[in-house]
Amino acid sequence: MTGSNSIGSSTLSMQHSDHAKRTVQRPVDDPAALILEAWSQGLMTGSLVIMAAVTYANMRPGVLLHKLILLELILALAHGTFIFAPDPVYGWYLATTAIGLIVSWSLHNVIAWMKNTPFMGRKLSLFYIGTIILAQPYWATEIYANFAYFNNINLTVYEKIRPWEALFRDPWWIYTTCNLFWVVKTQYNFGILELVRECPRFGLMLVSMCLSIVFIVLDVISVTGALKSAMPLGINPFWKVCSPSVSPGSILVSLVFRADGWCILQLCFMFKCLCDTIILDDFKTALDKLSARWLAELSRLWEQLDHITAVVQGQTPRSSSSHDGRQDSFALTAPGASLGFPFMVIQSEAFMNLLGLEQSLPVLLEHVERGRKAIPAQSYGANIVMVDLQEASILLNAFWEQIHTWYPILHADYTEEFIQAITSCFPTSVKSCLTLLVLAIGCVVECESVADALRSRPEAIYIEAAMKMLPCAFAHSGPRSAQCLLLFAIYHLCHGQPFQAYDFVAMASYKLQNYIINELDADSDATQMSILANCFCEITVQLDLVNSGIRNMTSFAPVPTSSGTWTWHLSQSFESSTPSDSDGEFYPQSNDLSYFVAEIAMRKMLQRCTWSTSTLAQGSHVYAPIVAAELERQLDEWLQLLPQQLSFRASSAIGSHQRRDPNSAQVEFLRTQYYAFKASIYWPAVYEALTAGEANSDLLRHCTRFFTSFAEFVPSAAAAVVVCKPNLWTLCTSVFTISMAALAGLTEPCLVGLVPREAILGLKLAIKVLDGAAEVSPSLAEMGAILKERVQLSATGSCIQNPFSITTEGTAMTTEPDPFFDGDDDVSYPVT
Repeated sequence: MTGSNSIGSSTLSMQHSDHAKRTVQRPVDDPAALILEAWSQGLMTGSLVIMAAVTYANMRPGVLLHKLILLELILALAHGTFIFAPDPVYGWYLATTAIGLIVSWSLHNVIAWMKNTPFMGRKLSLFYIGTIILAQPYWATEIYANFAYFNNINLTVYEKIRPWEALFRDPWWIYTTCNLFWVVKTQYNFGILELVRECPRFGLMLVSMCLSIVFIVLDVISVTGALKSAMPLGINPFWKVCSPSVSPGSILVSLVFRADGWCILQLCFMFKCLCDTIILDDFKTALDKLSARWLAELSRLWEQLDHITAVVQGQTPRSSSSHDGRQDSFALTAPGASLGFPFMVIQSEAFMNLLGLEQSLPVLLEHVERGRKAIPAQSYGANIVMVDLQEASILLNAFWEQIHTWYPILHADYTEEFIQAITSCFPTSVKSCLTLLVLAIGCVVECESVADALRSRPEAIYIEAAMKMLPCAFAHSGPRSAQCLLLFAIYHLCHGQPFQAYDFVAMASYKLQNYIINELDADSDATQMSILANCFCEITVQLDLVNSGIRNMTSFAPVPTSSGTWTWHLSQSFESSTPSDSDGEFYPQSNDLSYFVAEIAMRKMLQRCTWSTSTLAQGSHVYAPIVAAELERQLDEWLQLLPQQLSFRASSAIGSHQRRDPNSAQVEFLRTQYYAFKASIYWPAVYEALTAGEANSDLLRHCTRFFTSFAEFVPSAAAAVVVCKPNLWTLCTSVFTISMAALAGLTEPCLVGLVPREAILGLKLAIKVLDGAAEVSPSLAEMGAILKERVQLSATGSCIQNPFSITTEGTAMTTEPDPFFDGDDDVSYPVT
């Protein structure tokens, strides 16, 4: 152990091999042993002092983990000085300082638990820390054994328990090391070599981990007497090197395996402490920062690609320093808007013309939405809002599960602010406004559907009180103000009110931009900025609204990580701080922002999904199959890089989108975007066939991929509408535009034979999705009516050819005149 049976030479009082009575004392009679002990203690003390200084210089105030690492180093320092104590103080001083070392060992396991917790489920985490606690009686026994052994009171106890020391000291560290290697291999987009190349500090830590385990193995071998034939009792085998009669092989064995093993323990402990000092933060925070750096570099390359593409296409490259939203139009539609290509968005005049719709449809939809009655229609009159903690915990659970999943914008210490605002009856402040909005949104998403929420208005008292505190949010200049405004936007998104949501998002965007410009070191606000850009992407993609310029701020802030983000145990109650066993297992996944990183990458790619076109000299547009192939390759690469919990590589059959795990909502949304991306890639092929009236075999093959992507997109979108309430309006709008494009394609005579039956069922399902949302949003009701009318017109055979009287292979079959409205359904999906 600790000072172990080493420190001190053991002189033989009796020569009997089985009953040797030894006296443990300071090795004053053996200069070689004295030098060895002094050297090894000096090595440990010096290394601990240096590591403590480095830790103190790099630790951040208020971080418990950093303080524990410093304490771990300080506690072990005294045990490197007992060689200076003379007899009889020697034994007592050694055993006393060993207490600090033992505490330091246990503290090291606690630190390893804290660093490894984000990668463990709740049950495993409790087992980990619980077994550390259960090991403490052994250490109490060893503390006594040290006193008895090194003061020649009782040698037997120490000799009996010393071989078991590693079992009570090292299993947690071995698991932590193996688990870290496994997590890097399975959950991150880089391997061990890439990690070491990107961050040599991480490589040094991994090497230190491996060396510490090597010395653990050597310690176990030394104390169990596996090589006792090479190590005579009572003789320090290290100094066999001085004997000319010793062979080189036995010298090597003696150098490595000392009879006491104390130098081995020193080296093992030093490498463990080095691991803690090299990277002070928990492993997930450190790995997330590396992942964010990698994604930031990827974003930089994407921006360069944007610039090169703009130059090649003869457009003016967008300036990254520009903050004029009117000059920097939204990226998804900018390439095609000036050329008149009918991209599948309702703001495209060319697309409206292709569908035979009014070009003013976006203006009509805005007028309809702006004319809606404001949601806070009733007044409760009371100035004081009161809610009990049990009800508040239920609403907070709903917010965590259905909103924080999509928009992780709350800060790490929000739970304390939440409780403080409730217990103080919501005094007028930005923090109270934030809490009221969380409660209001929790009430909305707790309802069975958005339509039920609109009818019952369970959140009215909270949203009315929050609206009264809106001036506080306007007056505040920090990130809390942006959080409040963004939550107002999310509240309106949950009610299917995109224009009202846009107003608040715009205000939040300008607030946050001003804050970032004035506080360039505001790393903690990267999440809010990325979320704002996400909302703009969702809303402005379908509507011709002015961009606030938030996208131009991406170079000023890093990609968000899970550190500094609010966490909450699902189904936790303030009255019972212990989550249920069933839900607690999902907690580590809820704290993981891998979905958000994947979503940011998808948003970047969606800006390029319309590039599979080429403009001829006469101004006409043709399909670019090479570009489409490259876009699909990038999309499939994104799919392969998804972490296991978000992967949908094994895509289930259409119609089997039940919610099976806590990440299924995120999986459904990513799946929906995936197939929307693929449909956008191959839409130019369908458009070329529509304009030319004919298509060769290669073009027909790509048109088939469009219809296949559409057939997969609609069921995914139908499932996502249910579980992703903040994206209700944008999901339904995408269903409308892509369905209208598919309808235009499947009524073209040269494409009729390509249409799979699933695509026709997809149109039927799209109508149901929009019908389900009609009660929520008048603009969605208008879109649903348009789609239903067009489908009915096509189904009655008024078009060139009835596409709904075909089998999957395209051969004719007998059907009812209107198979879309014939009562029984082949598949059924819940909608809004």
